Amino acid sequence: MTLENSTYTGCTYLALEELGDQPLRVLLLHLDSEKHFKARSEPIGVEQLACANNEKAQISLGRINQPEQINDFFDGSYLPDIIGLSLPLGSLELAESVINYIIDQVNQKKLKKPLIVLGGYIPTWYSDDHLSNLLKKYNDKVKIVAVRSGGERPLGEIIEREKKNEGFDNIPGVAYIDPETQKLRQTPPNQEFNSILNFSLTDHYLWLPGDMTGIAGAQGCPHNHCTFCTRPPQDKGKNHCWQARGPEQYVEDLKRLYWHIRRNHQVPIKIFFPDEEYISEENIEEIEERIKRWQQVIEEEAKKSIEERQLDIMEFEISVRADTIVKLIHLEKKDILEALKKLGLRRVFIGFESAIPDNFQRWDGLDIPGQLKRYGKGCSPEEQLDGIRILEGLGFDIELGTIFFDPLVDLGELYENFLFLKNKGLIPYAATPFSELRIQEGSNMEKLITTFLKKSGYKPEDFFDGDYDPSTMTKPCRYLHPLVEKIIGVIRSLNENNYQAKRVVKQAARGGAYDQPNGKENLGWETLSRLAEFEIDFILNLILLIKETLEKKGIPLSQYDSLTEEFDNLLREKNLLEKHKEAIREVWESHLQQDQSPAAEELRRILSVINE
Repeated sequence: MTLENSTYTGCTYLALEELGDQPLRVLLLHLDSEKHFKARSEPIGVEQLACANNEKAQISLGRINQPEQINDFFDGSYLPDIIGLSLPLGSLELAESVINYIIDQVNQKKLKKPLIVLGGYIPTWYSDDHLSNLLKKYNDKVKIVAVRSGGERPLGEIIEREKKNEGFDNIPGVAYIDPETQKLRQTPPNQEFNSILNFSLTDHYLWLPGDMTGIAGAQGCPHNHCTFCTRPPQDKGKNHCWQARGPEQYVEDLKRLYWHIRRNHQVPIKIFFPDEEYISEENIEEIEERIKRWQQVIEEEAKKSIEERQLDIMEFEISVRADTIVKLIHLEKKDILEALKKLGLRRVFIGFESAIPDNFQRWDGLDIPGQLKRYGKGCSPEEQLDGIRILEGLGFDIELGTIFFDPLVDLGELYENFLFLKNKGLIPYAATPFSELRIQEGSNMEKLITTFLKKSGYKPEDFFDGDYDPSTMTKPCRYLHPLVEKIIGVIRSLNENNYQAKRVVKQAARGGAYDQPNGKENLGWETLSRLAEFEIDFILNLILLIKETLEKKGIPLSQYDSLTEEFDNLLREKNLLEKHKEAIREVWESHLQQDQSPAAEELRRILSVINE
């Protein structure tokens, strides 16, 4: 395999020499999402697909940011036999632009219809109805199929079937329109994870300077019960689609990653491993073996000269459940965390989501389970805090993902959530405390909300009253409490551009743009922490104002919605919103005075819109 060409868009052609006569030509395109948010991470999914199947076809790779770039991947005289599109959230419109371009080429130039394979987040997590509609939209114009789980093996079988002009029957984890019934037909997902993960990335072809990069260590999710996920909960037995990857291939990929980025680009390597859970009870043995092999390679490499080394210490981040950290300590496996730290683990992301226990006494008095129960997290606030304290004690940087706003949220839950962050000293870890829950159609969360509304005498259609966005898979839903709806309206107005600015700083910080020697304060994380502190104080002060007003009027706390009409006046009287905006402006001004990173220009552009 040789690297023939590489452009700014990341288009890379793999020349395969031992494929026999006239191998199938396969183009795999990753579609960067502009609508959801601008991601700066290497699209390793299509790279894995190519490397897992590089003996079966002549495969080329690319990434597209804008519709105008589509022409860069087709020379006009022919179309590839198979065109695979990887669709992250927010990329549906771009995907349809590519598909329509292909259809136009087929019709205008009388070219052979290619097979289009849809994969990635959208086809995987789509409801059956939406996926069926998407496939039917193009089914009579091109051949089209969707891959809904671990695409390495399905793509290989699709390539073999296409060579023989056969159908998709019995290929694991695919969905297509049955030619006879014209209905969606799906096959069971592949269960043989180890057999499809035992390959190595030959190079990180689509990595661009500034990208976060990574290596997949597992597929699927070991918890698999969160209600906001459209994948239905599965048993922990044969239907539990999660498996760790073999340590030999994993460490081999680390060596190749180090060689490709450090040697070709001379920049520090920052890695975020994209696994849903890097460590779980189910992969402890694999993790220990992976660490052992990793340590052996480091020791072997340390004996060589710097020029000859293929692997060195490199900083990386992982995602893990806080209660898993607690379980590791109970299992006397603290050494796993200590070993990972020596190998370069610096930052740990925890999907904290909420601090509200199952039996929380809501201010509104309604019989609704606490947020952690609604979310299906399967752990308590105490377990989460214990896990965080363990990581703190080991000296790790921590980032918390929070989802404090969901349609059934009680004002008391909001207050306790933000108070928990403040009282427990967790504000520096909560970079985005204003995140809202996205309601995905077909998820258990949608069913939970619908069931409660019907049971309580409400009409669900009065709450789910907005247009479904098929690209971000978001189903708009009103909040149960009008006063909370007012509060979230204020937050949305604050977040409209501020959120994008924070994402720029966050990605730059994760990529090492603000790293300082000798343990000096990291400007990026410091700014995000200061912003979070002001945001949390703003909400707490706002809720305290509501409580004080209710007390003065002699209104029970359970009737807080009675203040909905005068909410705007309360904000104006106390000048809370303007004070908050001014505090945020000062933080950004201070940041820009010090920011010398490549992110500064984009940040100034976004902040100029905010200031207007």
